[in-house]
Amino acid sequence: MKQDSITKLKLFQLTSKIKQTTLLEKTLQRFQHKATQLQLHIKEQEKLLGISDPKHYNYPPSARDAALRQEKLLVSIQELTTQKDALTTEIESLRMEIEKMQQKLFEKAIPSAYKTA
Repeated sequence: MKQDSITKLKLFQLTSKIKQTTLLEKTLQRFQHKATQLQLHIKEQEKLLGISDPKHYNYPPSARDAALRQEKLLVSIQELTTQKDALTTEIESLRMEIEKMQQKLFEKAIPSAYKTA
């Protein structure tokens, strides 16, 4: 019975990690979409004023702000991607553990007379 409880706990942990991964993926998609929107806004502002050099004294302030936000978003995307990769590794590890545990439970459930036959 103890082994069964541990298996259930591992399954719970697995589903929890899968949910976390799903949330991270959705967040990553939103961040990537927002970064793309900011890039379009930057290009639009640069085209509007005809200045594409961020060091120019008359560079559009909204483009400068959008570039800063985009840069921060890209850093966040990198961090979230690292977290997602770590979670994916944990998920695979948990799946392997669960498979081993279920195999042991299955072997215990089969009477020894059937094992040799």
